[in-house]
Amino acid sequence: MLAHFVCERCGAQLSARPDFAGQAIPCTVCRRPVVVPVMASPPPVQPRLKRVEPDEDAAAEIALRAFEEARGIAMAEAKRATVRGRVQGVVLALIGAMAGVFGAAALAFPAVLWVPPGPALVAVVFGALALLIGVAVWRLAVQTMHEEFRRRVPGIADRLRRRHWDAHRSTSPPSFPRIAVG
Repeated sequence: MLAHFVCERCGAQLSARPDFAGQAIPCTVCRRPVVVPVMASPPPVQPRLKRVEPDEDAAAEIALRAFEEARGIAMAEAKRATVRGRVQGVVLALIGAMAGVFGAAALAFPAVLWVPPGPALVAVVFGALALLIGVAVWRLAVQTMHEEFRRRVPGIADRLRRRHWDAHRSTSPPSFPRIAVG
């Protein structure tokens, strides 16, 4: 075991083997001779604590609970994020359906609605296109929502798992005693 001491001139932390006790050795910093003390004690050793691994059953239960909670949170966030796209898709589909119905009625009953066949046919085509675009926009919004949901779940679950595990460790005593390792 080494003897630890301080140089009186420059304050450098020095160490030497015990067989040099009482002898003068040069300081490694200032090169002045320093006498190695006879009864030097080693610096205090800070005990390191072993990391306590989670109990497998508790960890599995916490992971499952965090994943289920994360699914709910992610789905709510994804729904909020895609509301505008779904509303736009429904509005376009309704406009298309109304235009298509009006055009079809004008083609079926031209005397009642007083619309010539040309514009009625244009209304039917416009209605069909608007209906298809509206359905496509709504479908794209729903697909985006599901992609956002799948992308967000792992990150949310990881944060919740850490939060649940920290709460579990602070409320219940550890299953293994902490051991000081020197």
